[in-house]
Amino acid sequence: MLCAEGGVAMTAIDEQGARQWRNEHRTMTVRSRRTADVSETGGDLVATLQQRRQVLGQFVQSLAKADRPACTTGSGWSQSRLYPDRSSLVLTDGDQAQWEVPAAAFLPEERAGAASFVLATGGTKVDRLMQWLGARGRSLRTAGSHKGQSIAGMAGTGSHGSMLGETGFEEHVKGILLSTGPGRAVWLADPARPVLDPAWVSQFAEIGDPAHFHHALLHLGGLGYVSALLIEGRETFWLETARRIAPLPQATLQAIAGGNHAAILDGWHEGRDLAFVELTLDPRKGLSREIMQTVHVHTSAPPPGLKSMHHVPDHPLSMLRAALNEGVTEAKDLGLKLNLINVPDLTYRDFKPTSGLEGPFTLDKLTAVWKPHRLLIFRIDVYNAAIGVRLADLPAALEAGFAIARRFRPHFVYTVRFARQSPASLSILRHEQNAVINLDGLGKKFFLGSDADKAARAFTAELRKRGIAYAMHWGKDAPSTKTKILADYPDAVTGWKRARAALLDPATAAAFVSPALRNWGLV
Repeated sequence: MLCAEGGVAMTAIDEQGARQWRNEHRTMTVRSRRTADVSETGGDLVATLQQRRQVLGQFVQSLAKADRPACTTGSGWSQSRLYPDRSSLVLTDGDQAQWEVPAAAFLPEERAGAASFVLATGGTKVDRLMQWLGARGRSLRTAGSHKGQSIAGMAGTGSHGSMLGETGFEEHVKGILLSTGPGRAVWLADPARPVLDPAWVSQFAEIGDPAHFHHALLHLGGLGYVSALLIEGRETFWLETARRIAPLPQATLQAIAGGNHAAILDGWHEGRDLAFVELTLDPRKGLSREIMQTVHVHTSAPPPGLKSMHHVPDHPLSMLRAALNEGVTEAKDLGLKLNLINVPDLTYRDFKPTSGLEGPFTLDKLTAVWKPHRLLIFRIDVYNAAIGVRLADLPAALEAGFAIARRFRPHFVYTVRFARQSPASLSILRHEQNAVINLDGLGKKFFLGSDADKAARAFTAELRKRGIAYAMHWGKDAPSTKTKILADYPDAVTGWKRARAALLDPATAAAFVSPALRNWGLV
């Protein structure tokens, strides 16, 4: 076990033998040659970070000496090949600690807002972060689709909650602490807003070039071990939510594409301050079929003593799992019912519209808990690709998606969400305003087969054919190539590589390589 010298270890690494591991969506299996569990018990903030500098730096050196890459996992949420096979498997479920940052650590102009910040280790799960913030009257403004993600992974692949006017989770990140080698911890601060006093930070880290910050926000596991993130919370806010199944006229879609998201309300709860819109469509029917619409609107805080309701509206993937379970178990002969598994029909059937607004809720209560689903003796895994386009291109992109959907069996739905441009240089949210079209469907290894993956590939091919610019979510199961990535992000790719060269020396860089990074042309 690696631990700091003297006293009880706050940061510890328990090294064990080989094991086999699968990511959360079971899209890949990794056979490791050794396993290392990173854990953090916390303690005095500065003392702990000084210990982490030594322990994690020594660990990074040991990974490099082992002559095999690190497979670092939080929740194992990503479906990209960020997990090298025959690697050193690094588990971070125990690496969860959060600290209030003393006011003296902040630059003078930032001290008044010190209570809004938390310094959290990279393995911290979204659920735990939300609980920590909520207990202090703070909240995230945007989050991923589920609470099970680690914050390092969530920022590192560009997870976003699609709250209108908000961007990816990385918007909350104002500082990044990376362990990159023996005795080396590097602090990267937002150049537009450094927040912490460099003199205070220098007690446990060297000050890195802030030019690397926006590249490191979406680190993709290739820039070192993410030791901690400085997270800015916001004042707790309250939302009401409603669902309906209703037509989406072409004129309304065009209005949304023009930035008028409130057009979706068409007098429905008129005058409300819209916070979130999600559209779930039957891709084979397009706009000819009424669509599932979920909206959140801002509301005032509830009266004292009234707690937020604990109901959590289902995420489309959760609805798909529940509906699939019902639909398949109703079938008399599983082997003959492949085409009966009509995912849009099942999802519509499970979608439960509300007659009015429900709530109020905090974002914490509207963020779903991930629970794998089982059908009889089988676990049902789902396929998910996410295609980001310029908001103005949404109608044309959907038309391309509708055109290809008719060539495939009904094994998927389209779910559309919206977000503004991200500060991360490699983000899928690369335009001022973005629409993200998620293709949610049956997993590739579904025991009766699936067309979802083939449909996603055909969708991107059709977008290219029609000259519609798009980008793929880095953490989803979807096609992309280094040629396309370089064409989409020429400056960002150069900057990301420059950051990697500056942060990692040749002796440790080999530990932070994965098949995905190679395929994307980033290493």
